[in-house]
Amino acid sequence: MKRLHNIFKQARGVRLCDEDRVLLRKKLQEVMANYPLEKVDDSRGRISVIEGFTNSVHALLLLGRKISVPVGIGLLLAVFTGVGVSSAAEQSLPGELLYPIKIRVNEELRARFSTSLEARATWEAQRLNRRLVEAGILTKRNALTTDMRVELESNIHAQSLKIREIAKDLALEGKAQSAAEVSMKAELPLRVHAVRLFELSRSNKASKRAHVEGLKDLITLESEALAKVRVDAEDMEKENLKSQGHMKEAAEGKLIASMNVISSVESYVEKKKNKVTKQDAERAVTQLELSKKLQTEGKTKFANREYEQAFADFSQALRVAQEAKVFLDTEKEVGPQPSETPDELKTEKEDKDFKNTKEDTRREEKEIKTEMKEEKKEEKKELSEDSDKLKGQKDKTSEILELKGNELVNLKKEDDQPKEEKRLKVKKD
Repeated sequence: MKRLHNIFKQARGVRLCDEDRVLLRKKLQEVMANYPLEKVDDSRGRISVIEGFTNSVHALLLLGRKISVPVGIGLLLAVFTGVGVSSAAEQSLPGELLYPIKIRVNEELRARFSTSLEARATWEAQRLNRRLVEAGILTKRNALTTDMRVELESNIHAQSLKIREIAKDLALEGKAQSAAEVSMKAELPLRVHAVRLFELSRSNKASKRAHVEGLKDLITLESEALAKVRVDAEDMEKENLKSQGHMKEAAEGKLIASMNVISSVESYVEKKKNKVTKQDAERAVTQLELSKKLQTEGKTKFANREYEQAFADFSQALRVAQEAKVFLDTEKEVGPQPSETPDELKTEKEDKDFKNTKEDTRREEKEIKTEMKEEKKEEKKELSEDSDKLKGQKDKTSEILELKGNELVNLKKEDDQPKEEKRLKVKKD
């Protein structure tokens, strides 16, 4: 009863939108037709309101829709009282009371009305983006818990898997171009939100950062999986065009499409650059410049009759330009950075002071090591100079000794000469 009271409390004052009202009434009509209430014995009198209400909830559960009793009650309240529980649920996040209505009722009802594969893929891509936005909002609020992360990861993987399966089905039906476009619609938000979460994780507390980084890693893996499906579909599309001899016309069409997209995104960036951060505006401009560069390279290849390579360049130029727009949109969807509480500011200041102290210590250690290195270098230089001096002195001493030796030899010769002359004279006589 407490949960039911909370539902009434949250639902009060909100109204169903026309679209939700029509969808829910239609679903209830189907339930009434498939599961009619049994006639009550006259002896029991009329069925009570509570019994009818309970039977209706039970009928909803028989649909196999995996919804809880409070969710079924919320649906019936939305239809019969006009209270917009369904609309209120659209703003809910993981961990909140109305979140199951959002993902298991509202979104599933919309999925049922997507008849074609393309329509289903478009809606599943939107659902995937809703999960990514929820992850961004919780990360900015520093409110992502283990349970929330597990639920988001499960839902993101499930949506990504559905889109990949639909893309493969489209490719098998010979709709390779649609398969590539479907994959790209889901791939780009995943790529962009992975970057967003990486940036947001740096401002999160250490206890929450691991959750954000884990979620970011999963999103990166899912984007890579979708990219592979897209590349396979693009290769199939190129093979079909080559076999039909339509590669030149396809390249021309892709060039026109890329020009239109780049022009549209350029106007969008110009319009939004003063409403987003400077960093995001600069990144969008850089993306557009890369897109134009790819387009120019494609034109050169097209002029050289390299139509297949030109087709690939034009496709990539289109994709890069669209990614710039998605990146700007995510800032609006995720919302501004919430103001920090005094405790958070104090903790942040303490962390910053500790980091600065650590940096100062490292700097001092580095300076000491540099000084020691310089001192050793000087000592080595002095020793080298002393060694050179000693060597010079040794060479000089050797030279002096050699001169002295020569002088002694000469003196000895001079002394020996008169003696020899005297000996020769005596011998002669």
